[in-house]
Amino acid sequence: PFTVVKRIEKLAYKLDLPLDFKVHSVFHVCNLKPFYADAENLERSQSR
Repeated sequence: PFTVVKRIEKLAYKLDLPLDFKVHSVFHVCNLKPFYADAENLERSQSR
């Protein structure tokens, strides 16, 4: 999951992406979906 930095337009959002991704950080809403943390996701992210 990435943090939304700001809403650019009605249907575009800028995300906080790592610099090494080397992709544009603004995405149309059709390319985004909400992240809902659950126990399985939390365990996986903490074990890294």
